[in-house]
Amino acid sequence: MYRYWSGTEWTPYLNINSAAPPPFQNPPYQAAYHPGTPYPGGSPVKKKSAKGWIIALGAVVVVVAVVIWFAIQPGSIIALPDPDPVPTEQTSYCPRPSELEPPEVPAIVGDRIYGGKMSFQELGSPWRAPHLDDRLAFADWGYTQDVVDQEFYTENSSWVASVLIAEVYSGDGFGGVKVGAEMILECAKGEFYGNTAVDQEDLVSQAYSVDGYPGWLIETKLHVSIPNLNASYDYVLFLLVETGDNQYSLYYASIPDTSEYLLPDARATMESLRVDG
Repeated sequence: MYRYWSGTEWTPYLNINSAAPPPFQNPPYQAAYHPGTPYPGGSPVKKKSAKGWIIALGAVVVVVAVVIWFAIQPGSIIALPDPDPVPTEQTSYCPRPSELEPPEVPAIVGDRIYGGKMSFQELGSPWRAPHLDDRLAFADWGYTQDVVDQEFYTENSSWVASVLIAEVYSGDGFGGVKVGAEMILECAKGEFYGNTAVDQEDLVSQAYSVDGYPGWLIETKLHVSIPNLNASYDYVLFLLVETGDNQYSLYYASIPDTSEYLLPDARATMESLRVDG
């Protein structure tokens, strides 16, 4: 794994390809979104995921290489040790979820659904029961609830409204919740919208705390044009919260414009967030 050097400090941007251009000079954002792969049997697709970068315990000794360098030019990158670099088909700096099994201990306690230390109150009908989703960058497993917006807009896929909570992992830090939120949202667009072009119309980008823990909220409309799809955009609430020392959780709601009646549910769920320290 490589990290970019700005000339004065290490940036939060990671990359598995040393030849890729620096994202702060020429961002490799070719964001696109598709609600995901269909469930078995043609049932609705799911939208999101949670946990990452865990070093397996055992008799494995990780030797950290010390890199000595004389002069690093702005925009250059230098190799840093990474125990498990994983390639990605989207943007090259988006760490992919690992191949770990789902957590043995359910992240649902009573009517609270957890992603790390942060949780929200489970939604009732018409929202489906919570289920795991493993596709979010910087995470392994997340819990999501969804409602079908348009069934089988393609032969095998249905478009859904969804809410998701997940614990995400930053390695040695995002460089702040704002940078982290922007970075993970870019990765999510590339993962969830496939090869479809996305026009992002930001409405809100501001600090937002949960139980006194610092976070960053992005409210945006992600405009898409997909054959046979009735929806023209998803209204997104994307909130990243630092729940401890270099510990993060996120809340992600995606509501198609054709299911606007569900947006109050998404906002109420965000307002129900709490952090169990």
